[in-house]
Amino acid sequence: MLERISGEHALAVRMHLGYNNNEQTGMSVLSIGYSIRNRSRQMYERHWNLSLKPFQNDFDPQMFFPSAMHEEALTRLLYAFSEEKGLMLLTGPPGAGKSYVARIFAGECERRGVASAYVGIPDSDPLELIVQIGRAYGLAFEHREKYRMIDTLVSHILSNSGGRGLLVLDEVQDLREPRCLEEVRLLTSLTHGHRRIFTIILVGGQSMREFILKDEALASRIEIAHNLQGLNVEETIRYVTQRLEYAGRRETVFSPDALEAMHSMTGGLPRLLNTLCDFSLFAAAGRKLEWVGLEVVEEARAEIGHFMPTRAMEANL
Repeated sequence: MLERISGEHALAVRMHLGYNNNEQTGMSVLSIGYSIRNRSRQMYERHWNLSLKPFQNDFDPQMFFPSAMHEEALTRLLYAFSEEKGLMLLTGPPGAGKSYVARIFAGECERRGVASAYVGIPDSDPLELIVQIGRAYGLAFEHREKYRMIDTLVSHILSNSGGRGLLVLDEVQDLREPRCLEEVRLLTSLTHGHRRIFTIILVGGQSMREFILKDEALASRIEIAHNLQGLNVEETIRYVTQRLEYAGRRETVFSPDALEAMHSMTGGLPRLLNTLCDFSLFAAAGRKLEWVGLEVVEEARAEIGHFMPTRAMEANL
C-alpha cells in the first residue's frame, strides 16, 4: 500500500518502520523521523479539518461513549460501591473498554471525595502488591511489614473519605499468584463498625473469571459481575461520529458501507475500531481523498490486520 500513499505520507511511514536512506547525511534518524511524523500528523488533521486526532487509544474521559453496555457497567459499579459490596468482577475481551470504564468511575468517585485508587498492572508479589496499592492512594510506607502497611492504609481511608475506599485492580488475569489473591480477599473482609472499608473492582479478560472461580474463598465474596462486549452496528456508527465531532469534524468522513465493514472487522471493540479508523484516515489523507470508502478500509485492514486479535473478535461475536 505504500506505493499508493503520496510522497510525504510514504516517507513518514518508511521512517516509522525504520527505513534509513540518510546514512551519509550525518542527520539523526530519530530527529528526522520525529520531524516527518509531526508534519504528517499536521497534514492528517489539516486534511480532515480536525483539531486533534480523534482515534487515539489514550485515556480521555471526554471521549467516553455511553453505549448501553458501558452505561450498564457504570450502573453496576455505582451499585457495588454505594451498597458497600466487597468484590465485583468486570470482564470482557481485549479492547472492549473495561479499563476505560473502571478509570472513569474511579475518577468520578475521587472527585466526589471518595478515597479511590486504580492499579493498572498489579504486582505478583504479595507485599509489593500492598505497597503498590498504598502508592495508588498516595501513601509511601516507611516499613514493609504486612499488617503495619494495612493498618496505615486503613487509617488513611478512615480519615479521608468517611470510612469507605474504592480500589480498582486491572489486568487481574495476569495475577495468578495465590498469595496475592489472598491479600485481595483479606482487604474485602476489613470492616469499621458494621461497614466494609473497601469495595474492590477486579478488571480483566475472560480468563480471569475462570481462575478466580477456582479460589472458593475469594469466589464466594463476589457479589456482582458484568461482562462487557463490543458495540452493535448502530453504536459503532454513533461512536465514530461522536469522536469525529469531538475533534471538530461534523461532515461525513466514512461511507456507510465502510462503517458497516469496520464493525464487522473489529466486532465493535472500541480499541480495534480506533486503530482501524485512525489508519484509514491516515491512508485516505495521504491519497488526498475527500472521504473514506470501503476500499480504503479494506486496504487498511489488510495492512494492520495481523495486529488485530482475531480470537478476541471471535469471542465477542
